[in-house]
Amino acid sequence: MDQQKRDRAIGRRLKTLRTQAGMTLNELAARSGVSQPSTCRPARGCRTARGAAMPSPSSS
Repeated sequence: MDQQKRDRAIGRRLKTLRTQAGMTLNELAARSGVSQPSTCRPARGCRTARGAAMPSPSSS
């Protein structure tokens, strides 16, 4: 699987989890500590989420 396909798969999974939790992109951004555009990009397959921008599971 190439990087772009992985990015899109991750984005789809994030969107599924976010919508199942009833969260908006703004709520996700606020809770995760990253900007709203950063939370949106993976869902569109525009950019790989970087480890530094991703909160650790224990911070949620």
